[in-house]
Amino acid sequence: MDLRLRYCGARGRFEVPDEARAETLRAMAKALTVAGCDAERAGRILADAAKADAAELRALEALVAELAGGQLEPVPAAPKGSETFAQYAERWFEDRERRGLHIGSDPGRIANHVTPILGALPVQEVGPEHLRAVVERLDDTVRAGSLHWNTARKVWGLLTKLFNDAARSKVAALRVREDNPARDVDGPDRGEPTAKQWLYPAEVAALLACEDVPTRWREIYALSIYLYLRPGELAALEWNDVDLEHGIVHVHQALDLSAGRLKGTKTGVTRKVPIHPSLKPLLERMRRDKGRVLESEHPNRKAEGGLPPVEDLAASLRDHLTRAGVKRAELHEDRPTTKRITFYDLRSTGITWEVLAGTEPLRVQQRAGHKDFSTTQGYIRTAEELGASVGDPFPPLPPAILGPAFGPEGGPRAVGVSGSSLKELGSAASPRGFEPLLQP
Repeated sequence: MDLRLRYCGARGRFEVPDEARAETLRAMAKALTVAGCDAERAGRILADAAKADAAELRALEALVAELAGGQLEPVPAAPKGSETFAQYAERWFEDRERRGLHIGSDPGRIANHVTPILGALPVQEVGPEHLRAVVERLDDTVRAGSLHWNTARKVWGLLTKLFNDAARSKVAALRVREDNPARDVDGPDRGEPTAKQWLYPAEVAALLACEDVPTRWREIYALSIYLYLRPGELAALEWNDVDLEHGIVHVHQALDLSAGRLKGTKTGVTRKVPIHPSLKPLLERMRRDKGRVLESEHPNRKAEGGLPPVEDLAASLRDHLTRAGVKRAELHEDRPTTKRITFYDLRSTGITWEVLAGTEPLRVQQRAGHKDFSTTQGYIRTAEELGASVGDPFPPLPPAILGPAFGPEGGPRAVGVSGSSLKELGSAASPRGFEPLLQP
């Protein structure tokens, strides 16, 4: 069967040729794309579906729906000579990625929450009534508890930006309308703000001292908290940017963890972050002459800059906190006004500690790379609520994380070093290279 795999940046999308049963096959191809199925397996499934009898086809549809975690959404063919919303959205995301804009999970948000309603419509014919139907579906999904209101607002923000570009883009090929149909449409309802999570100093000390947590993970956690870098900034950090003599880390770039390419920081702000005295011994032990701080010889090194698989970070952190005896309920349970801790909240931890340490607010803003002071004020309010009752920030790192390497010589161990530490990190034969870290 002529299965085609097209790419939007680093993202693959399966396509099938026009033929009998094409609508069913397109729906299955879309679901396999969402499921992240590899091309070889997707090709086998679609080839079998193209020649299956009715009963076999139903079984294959059920298999694909299970892989994608939901029902198959119909993807009808586009009317001849017109571009559908789904096709335009793909071009729009491709252009944004071409210009170096971070798109992350945005294509998935549009595919999951907008394309089922607008996907088959010609993009020039989408009107306010269609967009109100999208808003109604988003609000219903939030009320059903299947979607957070903030995510619904993000979906709407993407959609309004898309139609604004459809009318006014600087790129001529994207200007396909005379008007923006979203201009006078009210977006999804707002809900109660969700509080950020952060760890208390004693909880971090327990996590970093826990021998049930692999050393590589503890090193990553320590760097994330004590330097309070965004994940992409940490992945892009190079030893040339670490000035141990003067105690400063220069943060000027980030790694797109999906596409695997360097870009500027999220806010476009470059900054100098002081190396806290407690962190300096760890950086001295890990130091190499050149390369990235988290450089690794594992298969994901280029795509994720030495970080473990990006989709594993939050679940792994919560698992490791549990192993360390850190079981505070709000860190592990989703509630109406709080969310479970994520890897990104390690940055929130470090910024909140900086406030607790009495650092002048404008310095906190500069060190954190916040473009607007209002963002910094949120951390200030959080810190003022608890004050010194949570313990002293930036405590000394436990000796266990500063000790000798795993190697036979017992010398200093860099974060990404191979050799004897490969047993802990997972063999290169592992599909992703880091799965063994998730095992008890």
